[in-house]
Amino acid sequence: MSIRQIRITVGNESGTLLKLCKILAENEIELRALDLVDKDAARIMRIIVDDVFTCNAILKEHGYSTAVKPVIVLDLEDKPESLPAFLKPLADNGIVLKYGYSFMENRKGNFFMAMRVEDEDVERAEDILEAAGFKPIVQDDLRRLFV
Repeated sequence: MSIRQIRITVGNESGTLLKLCKILAENEIELRALDLVDKDAARIMRIIVDDVFTCNAILKEHGYSTAVKPVIVLDLEDKPESLPAFLKPLADNGIVLKYGYSFMENRKGNFFMAMRVEDEDVERAEDILEAAGFKPIVQDDLRRLFV
């Protein structure tokens, strides 16, 4: 049920992000979310796209080191209590978030929260969130949500 993100290792040199983004644009890959983290001598870029398989293949063809990993994405109201509301049931059930990032789309009053948990905890975390009243977004929802 989770969404797949692509993790890409990119250099810290000037122009490396431009080169990668041009490759995506030339292949009509639309970024739905992007997270960029400075990590020692490189940067880790995490992206969410509609067509993970095609995007990952294109990146690999151009020599990028990639990994496809599941993330749970929630559509949340833009209010202070939204984060504690979904974090509590996870914490109460021993689910540890490895990292997370938020992103917006064109509707008012909501935002998306992508979160990564251990691979073995993904299904259980989704079940916990659904039991608490949250509905994780699935990969097929991306095209519909970003029109």
